[in-house]
Amino acid sequence: MNTDENQKLWINKIHENLTLRWCSENTFINYKCALNNFFTYYDSNTDITLLSEQDIIPYLNDCFIKPNKSKYTYNVAVASIKLLYIVCFNKRFDKLLLPTSKVIKRLPTILPTEQFVKIVNYKKHLKHKYWLLLVFFLWPSC
Repeated sequence: MNTDENQKLWINKIHENLTLRWCSENTFINYKCALNNFFTYYDSNTDITLLSEQDIIPYLNDCFIKPNKSKYTYNVAVASIKLLYIVCFNKRFDKLLLPTSKVIKRLPTILPTEQFVKIVNYKKHLKHKYWLLLVFFLWPSC
């Protein structure tokens, strides 16, 4: 059942698991926050251990998709739920039925040559100008 005692027990198991995997304390705090939101979505009469992917999808829709929250926040919530079920209930979810969001990786912005020349001309120290020129000309070869 979804009682406060069980929630504390489950959170402690998650903390032990994350500590064994050398995850940072910030990771645990993020997972704990996501799991607390998950626990409060369901009332205390709900048996969390019996939930399936189909039962968790409405929670994800109501709390993340409809309010248009960040993809990163959604991914942390999904990862924390999956970890909860693996560590505490020895139950795995299908990746296709409970997917994570695809996060687009951005390439760095490239400065136009005119802006770069302005930056180099602005620098007073010759050493700084040399470093900027070195980086500017070596960057494409990396």
